Amino acid sequence: MSTAEVLSMAKAEGVTLILVGNRLTWEADHQPPADLLANIKAHKLELIETLITANDPAEQELQHTVHTAATASPDWLLVRDRHIGHLMACRACYAPTGRYCVVGAELYQQYRDTEMEAIV
Repeated sequence: MSTAEVLSMAKAEGVTLILVGNRLTWEADHQPPADLLANIKAHKLELIETLITANDPAEQELQHTVHTAATASPDWLLVRDRHIGHLMACRACYAPTGRYCVVGAELYQQYRDTEMEAIV
């Protein structure tokens, strides 16, 4: 029996294998079958290695969300469009230096305060 099969069998029986330090233990709400316990004991070293690898943050892919206009909320898109539209037409506003007229400053503040993510 392979390590993957032992893990699958444990999961099917409702048994959770846990590492405490480098010690393998299990948790369940009932006594597991004797053949499962025997397989866990027979594959103990491989199971420990598998669990250490599975719990290693360096082995796991970093997951993050990329926020773009394609995934933005409709409110954010509206505020962004108003802000950019004003910047294109207003001769007093110059975004690279942070210079805005009164209306431009208000639109910029709304743009900064509006959440990009849709609130569900």
